[in-house]
Order: sequence, then structure tokens, then C-alpha cells
Amino acid sequence: MSFSFGRPHSLARRLVVCLLAAALFSIPAFASGNPPNGINIGFDFNWNNNGPAGYTASFITAVSGSGATLNNCAGPVTSSSTGCNFALSYSIGGVPQTSVAPGGVYGNFGSPGTCNQNPANSAPLTFWNCFNTDSFGQIFLASASGALSGVTMQMTCLNPAGTPPTGLVALLYQVNAGGASIGATPLAQTNVNLSGCPTATSWTNKQFSAADFASVPLNFAGVNVTSGNFYAIYFGGPLVPGSTLPGIQPTPAPRSLILVVIALIVVGFLYRGRLLRHA
Repeated sequence: MSFSFGRPHSLARRLVVCLLAAALFSIPAFASGNPPNGINIGFDFNWNNNGPAGYTASFITAVSGSGATLNNCAGPVTSSSTGCNFALSYSIGGVPQTSVAPGGVYGNFGSPGTCNQNPANSAPLTFWNCFNTDSFGQIFLASASGALSGVTMQMTCLNPAGTPPTGLVALLYQVNAGGASIGATPLAQTNVNLSGCPTATSWTNKQFSAADFASVPLNFAGVNVTSGNFYAIYFGGPLVPGSTLPGIQPTPAPRSLILVVIALIVVGFLYRGRLLRHA
């Protein structure tokens, strides 16, 4: 028994069409002011302003060539300042440090694009909250010196496609003196693996609970911190609104782009063969 797949060039054309279709359907479309492809990421948030001293939630306000200015829940952060925080845990030199516990207050997200999360001071806090226009993250005061490890934050994910999102990047900076800005060069950058993030296809009228969140690791490699210094974690990439973070590096090409490149190579060989036949 034999099988026929048709003429080689016909097969090549069909391959090109399939590759291009797969690539185009997997390239995310980004609409200004709206989550890309409906994707959003929420963080467990503790609204208690009496959090650990030297810790604070932080929001990027403006980015320039010299770095970025910050709007912190605690104001310009000092060793004695306190404020609201994202749930955070980490170790220095293999020793667990002061962590931020989840706030324990969870809301109903309401309808997409509205500001009616109920109650108001509840979790999750998301990249695409109505008030948020840029990256945010967490500042912490290092109380020891050594290798930073075991960094995690509590997250929940939204993706109408039903699969954990991809494309989130975390960056670590040292906070400048004065506690209200960061420099132009991060200490480290890592792609965030969201495979363990609890993922829902819709948040409309969803009542959140602690079970909707999971600890997501932020694997900053080769970073040593110094006791008494402040450090800040912020997020970037196509899933985050606003300005590009200072010093962020391009991430590896997505699978969709690789498919486009393969398709173009096949097209090139196809037309090269056609030109040679007619030469």
C-alpha cells in the first residue's frame, strides 16, 4: 500500500499556509487600555498600613533615561516607614526573612472595565485595575547580607483561553537614596513561570478567596543583597500596562515568531526553486 502527498511544491505551499495561520493565531493583539487578549494577573494584597518596617507596595509613576520615580504606599521608604504591601516572601543567605502575609480580605471583581470591586480595599490588585496605568511591585529592606533566594509573590491569573499566561517578566532594582526612585539598570531580570498560577477563564462577578492564589517563584539568579539597603521588584513585558521599565532586556522570541520565520524560509526556498526552473 502506498500513500501520495501530492507534488512537493504543492505540499510546501500547504505547509507555508499552515505555519502562517498557526503563527498569526498565536500572536497576541494588544489594545491600548485593555488587557492583552483578556489576560490579567492579580496579586494578593495586604491593605494594612502597619506592615513590616521598611516594606511598601510601590507604583511606577514616570520612566526616564536615568530610571523611574515611584509612588509608594509608605511614601519615600525609610527603615521605620510602614505601609500597605503585596504578599511577599524571600530568603537571604538561605535564611527566611520577614515576609508579608496575605491581607485575608477578598473581593468580588464585578464587571470587566469597572471599578466596583467589593469591598474596595480587597484582593486581588491587578495590572489592569481601573486606577493602575503602569508597573507596580514591592519594596523591601534587607536586614542581612548575602545571596537572595526563594522570592515568591501570591498571584492569580485570568486567561479566556484557559491556559496559564506567558510573557511576564520580573526585575529587581536597588532603591535610590531618598526612597522614591530607582536607577536605570536592574540588578536582575527573570521570566516569570506562571504554570502554577490558578487560572480562570473569567473574573466577571467572581468572588475571590485565598484558594484562588498561589505562591509564584521569582527566580533572580546570582543576586547578592546588602543589609540596610532597599530593593524593589517590578514587573514588565506585554502583560503589563504603561511605560517600559528601565533597563529591561528583550525576552526570547515567542513560538509564534519562530513559526513565522520558518514559514518565510520555506517560502524563500519555494520561490528560489521556481526561479531556477524558469532560468
